[in-house]
Amino acid sequence: MRLSTLSSLLLGSSSIVFARVPPTVDNQEPIKSTSYFLDDPDFPSHFEFENPETNCKYVSQPWIYNAFNSVSEDMEAVFKYAHPDLHVRIMGHHPFAGYYHNPKMAFVNSLWRLNNCLKDAKVDAKLWAIHGGCDQAWSVQEFYFNATTNKGQPWELTSLWVSRWDEDGLIREVRTWVDAGQIMRTLWDNEIWFNSSDRVHHYDFIPGPGGLPPIANKTELGGEL
Repeated sequence: MRLSTLSSLLLGSSSIVFARVPPTVDNQEPIKSTSYFLDDPDFPSHFEFENPETNCKYVSQPWIYNAFNSVSEDMEAVFKYAHPDLHVRIMGHHPFAGYYHNPKMAFVNSLWRLNNCLKDAKVDAKLWAIHGGCDQAWSVQEFYFNATTNKGQPWELTSLWVSRWDEDGLIREVRTWVDAGQIMRTLWDNEIWFNSSDRVHHYDFIPGPGGLPPIANKTELGGEL
């Protein structure tokens, strides 16, 4: 087994047994909204599982809760449960969007970069809900993030993760949705440079969404590709 939190394999069965936890979790701190425009989110004082079953083929909802709920203290926590060949697709049209072929690149280019824009690299992250999982390979996690930016501005973000798990409790595939406008505004306001500066050494072509010019295949430039 790859995860210390797995309890055991059922003998003679392909099901995975995860540590039993109550069907509700009551230790969540109330969310304190920093939004100028919204009242405090209608966030429950305790987390209720749609399916509290822990005798599961894949991962149970209580196990998913324990795995993802620590992201506020450790941004890397999510990727501790990533398969080495995990593929991540960040949906939308913004600097984080794209298809990542390994978890390390996805983490550095998104969560790590975003975390560096937040004061003291601290963020309050909570789960709104968990759907699916258990005997289904796919699960959906709804997150709410709350922090203060390096410039002292209140910051909020809601994110949706759609995850495919294997029978060892590792994530094999992720599609995630974020607020593109919030991401772009946060990077623009809090990064000293926006993807590049005169201190960056460029060794790869970065032509933008339009791709390389047609002349690239007719000159020595084409031989370098």
